Amino acid sequence: MYVVHPNLRQPAPRAKLWRYMNLAGLVSLLMGKQLFFSKLRYLADPYEGAPTGPTLKALRKLRFQQQITREEQAAIDTWKKQTESCRAESA
Repeated sequence: MYVVHPNLRQPAPRAKLWRYMNLAGLVSLLMGKQLFFSKLRYLADPYEGAPTGPTLKALRKLRFQQQITREEQAAIDTWKKQTESCRAESA
């Protein structure tokens, strides 16, 4: 059942809902039951895929307070390397 949410603006009855995808792409998505994501290096926003400010602040706080295990630090380092490699041209 459809219920109008009071805090959301409703689109016009004839509004296009597929702004970023053509019909062929939509059909492919539905038939293949798969999502497609562009590589980070092809996106214009240099901060796309980067950790948020609060995440970085929390990580710095943990590191400063020495409340982080070696395994957790290794996981954080791996995460950083993977994020950087997603942006690299050779990735």
